[in-house]
Amino acid sequence: MRFRRYNESPPPDITSVMGRLLSDQVLREEFANSPHEVAQRLGLEGANLEYIAALDPVELEQQAETLVLKRFQEVRALAPNSLHALGGEALTLFRYYAQQEWPSGHRRHLIDTIGFLEFVNQNSFEIDATELRRIRRKR
Repeated sequence: MRFRRYNESPPPDITSVMGRLLSDQVLREEFANSPHEVAQRLGLEGANLEYIAALDPVELEQQAETLVLKRFQEVRALAPNSLHALGGEALTLFRYYAQQEWPSGHRRHLIDTIGFLEFVNQNSFEIDATELRRIRRKR
């Protein structure tokens, strides 16, 4: 039996690599051009490398978009007034925000909503400030 030294990192699992691919648009673009190279760079080897490298980049992009839309729906549920005020620009702005931020954890929807509203506000779009204060209190 070979024991790993305490300072060695365990090899990445497929789930964490998929998470990185789905949350990082630049990485997906690189993957579309060189799937084996990206899989190796992410630390995969053997069957795991081949499994990830065989993924269809178009389907990967579609799945990533589905996750962004799901996040958008959660933000809309928590901040309906602000998203209504943004009108047709809300989804475009959220897509841009989502490329920069991908919160995790059990409070990720609150963190996402606060982050998005702050991003929109900092970029001179109107939001419902009362709604933002209410959401911040939930955090």
